[in-house]
Amino acid sequence: PMALQQSAACWGTAAVDTHHDFSGTDCVFGYASLCWKPPCDPSCIVEAFPAAIRGYTRRLWQSSVDHRGTQSYPGLVATLLHNTNNDLADECDEQTVGMVYRVADMPRILPSLDFRERNGYTRTLASVYHLNGHLIGTSIIYIAMPGQNPAYVGPKTDAEVACIVARAVGPSGSNTDYVYRLHAFLQQCGVHDPHITAIVTLCDAASAALE
Repeated sequence: PMALQQSAACWGTAAVDTHHDFSGTDCVFGYASLCWKPPCDPSCIVEAFPAAIRGYTRRLWQSSVDHRGTQSYPGLVATLLHNTNNDLADECDEQTVGMVYRVADMPRILPSLDFRERNGYTRTLASVYHLNGHLIGTSIIYIAMPGQNPAYVGPKTDAEVACIVARAVGPSGSNTDYVYRLHAFLQQCGVHDPHITAIVTLCDAASAALE
């Protein structure tokens, strides 16, 4: 595993799953900020549309000191946990909906994308599917790899997550904005994510209590 950068409390770049060959892969699947903030300049995007990944569950159990929080008050952002992960306590989702981007020149954008996902994420590959269930193909994803993710803080209850999210702010904006944007994207897709919905409801109450 990479050593933490003391100045930024994150890796210099995302880790890379050496079990996979990324050559020829032209898709990136995003399940949080990539849903509304593309991975590269729009001129490099061939197409983009909602899609799903199977066998993983989205949880806001990843510390953020570089986007939605700071070293003094880390925020919480999403990661994907494999459904065999004991931290999920059998509360798994059959699929996780996000956005898939087909990119014209993947090798050129990967360094900047790896930098964006440097806070404990590992770049790997997984199969992605259209929302109608048809296979799209293999896509790059960034996830929490067990034992290799210093930013992983799970498991946490929804109430614990919301308490942190309601107060955290980082270079990319407030943590609540992040959660609300993700929730809005899922609503637009007609998808109900119980975890994200619960966090939004609890954040609303926590924010009201802070006023």
